[in-house]
Amino acid sequence: MNTKNVFKFNNKMTISKILLNFLGNVFFVYALVISFALILFSSVTIDCQVIGKSMYPTFNNYVGNTKLDEVFVNVYDKNVAYGDIVVVSTESEDIIKRVVGFSGDVIDIIRVENEYKLERNGQVIEEKYINYDYSPDVDALHKNGMIETFKQLNNYKNENPEKLNADGKLVVEENSIFVLGDNRGDSKDSSVYGCFSYKKLVGKVELIKYYNTSDFAFYYDYIIEGKFITTFLNLF
Repeated sequence: MNTKNVFKFNNKMTISKILLNFLGNVFFVYALVISFALILFSSVTIDCQVIGKSMYPTFNNYVGNTKLDEVFVNVYDKNVAYGDIVVVSTESEDIIKRVVGFSGDVIDIIRVENEYKLERNGQVIEEKYINYDYSPDVDALHKNGMIETFKQLNNYKNENPEKLNADGKLVVEENSIFVLGDNRGDSKDSSVYGCFSYKKLVGKVELIKYYNTSDFAFYYDYIIEGKFITTFLNLF
């Protein structure tokens, strides 16, 4: 006796059933994407509040200090470039700064007319992200705060002459980065601590949640606009 499994196909699908099937499939796919994005987000990034004014005006650029901007640091992404914002570890704390130099770069702070500016490998670097004080009682020499970085770096160079080249300029050490805060007049960074080895690099800032951004808007942008794909790609 032969036993057969018989499948009877229903070729008379109503429009309502077709629509329900389609919506069910769409919902299932979106649920999978959202679940993947949130699991990836929580597994790869760490949430850090930006405390202090060393990265003003990039962060904490609002009146008062009752709320803090937040950054999400990808701890697996160590592939940084000039201008990237990173978190590095000092002996006492983790600090958030901007990368301005890599291994072998020659770094200095020089005076150009009525301003102090960053010099890298003999070229003056124009940094549009740093804080400028436009108060009428602040003279031109102090408007970008770089004079404080100049003083700090000179102190560091005097204490570490072995790290300088023949011209008295700082050379970024091997497997290290040189970082500065955007608010140069109020920042303890590589001008104080010196270069940071990659072992001290906690990770790169991948996402920013400003104090006036709601949680819904932040996660909506991250998931719906596909920003989680960047998080995934930065793992490799």
